[in-house]
Amino acid sequence: MAKRKRIAVVYGSGSTYGSGYEVEITPPRKHKDENVQSFFCKPPMDKSFFENPRLWELSLCYPSIKFFTRGYFGFSENATPAEVGLEEVWSAIDLNQKHIHLETYGWESESEKYLEFILAKRDFEDLDEQDMKPSFETSRTPSGRTRFKFLGDCGRHLHHLIYRVYGFPKLKGIDAYTELHKQLLEKDIDVEYITFNYDACLEKSLKRGDFEFGYLSDVERIVDGLYREEFSHILKLHGSLTWEHRISNSLAPLRLPQTFKPWDSSGAPYDFEPIQPDYGERNTEMAIIPPTWSKQDINDDIHASRSRLSQLILHQWRSALEALKQADAVVIVGYSFPPSDLHAQRLFRLTAMTRNTKGDGGEPLRVAWCRGEENIQESKRDPSRGTVPDFLKSNGLRLVSEVSEFQNLCNPRTFRETLSKLFP
Repeated sequence: MAKRKRIAVVYGSGSTYGSGYEVEITPPRKHKDENVQSFFCKPPMDKSFFENPRLWELSLCYPSIKFFTRGYFGFSENATPAEVGLEEVWSAIDLNQKHIHLETYGWESESEKYLEFILAKRDFEDLDEQDMKPSFETSRTPSGRTRFKFLGDCGRHLHHLIYRVYGFPKLKGIDAYTELHKQLLEKDIDVEYITFNYDACLEKSLKRGDFEFGYLSDVERIVDGLYREEFSHILKLHGSLTWEHRISNSLAPLRLPQTFKPWDSSGAPYDFEPIQPDYGERNTEMAIIPPTWSKQDINDDIHASRSRLSQLILHQWRSALEALKQADAVVIVGYSFPPSDLHAQRLFRLTAMTRNTKGDGGEPLRVAWCRGEENIQESKRDPSRGTVPDFLKSNGLRLVSEVSEFQNLCNPRTFRETLSKLFP
């Protein structure tokens, strides 16, 4: 009996953008000057996040984000920012917070002004209890009157913003996630999914199509658990809005949904809804790692020994590397290998390196790349660093198919042509 073919599908932010989903965004509180109404939009990507005027208005509803972007980046309140993406803002907050510990700059005067601003409730209504505390007292940052308050609130408010922006997707067109999965199964191909996205659009799609799938927890063996004929895993390299992390006990087990089995009616079905950040009595938030350049949550042995979240995310990365090494081919959708994401580059470089040292002739891993929609600024790559095809070729990977747009990849004819190039 012939061995079943194995494909690893890698999803970036461009996949959700072109998948047929839109996100419904509701403001967290009423702004004093204007009421930001609920609205639908395509899921924003990093570089275009603050360029959307309505998302910028939503961001200004959070006092710490408003203060930081105006002071540090010089963002004007009356103009939509350009050039600076969400990843850069969160990385700047993370870097400056670390340097409060290192005492290179304390942010004391800025923190005092920020505290005066929120205590006066100026320009804002309905600030929550944690906003009004003069210190930030969670395990995320040490307590202190104002030393950690300002930048600590920035991190907390960004979690709220991510929840509001990406937490409530609605299908508005043809479901590309379902269509691709269905066609892979029809060809008797075993598939594992590797995603950089926080959202649960892929899970919602597979559940809607009654396909079995699951997650790989940090207590499961990687090698034995991958590429099962009966179902696919979803490996989430940055965590998920639907996983719950209890901040007050960093080693407490995270709440993850069980494997979805459409024929199993026992128990309440998991709805894949986002975890609303709660910094009060429950002290919980979504189990995600911030999209910073350093990714300290998975790049520091202290984090790995003290945080169940870090342990789980590291297991996702280990599993992703193993999935790529075991794959016969790879399909990459909506990901452009930005130069700042050295962790993702490492995955593919190690994959090529280990495959080429097996003594099997060094056949490069065949790759199909589906870039995002042509009319959006999707690529985060510096043109001077070369294109995605350049990156793949220079790292021992063989690009055999290049397709524009996720919906186009799911066209049966295009899919057949792509598959014939992956398995000639």
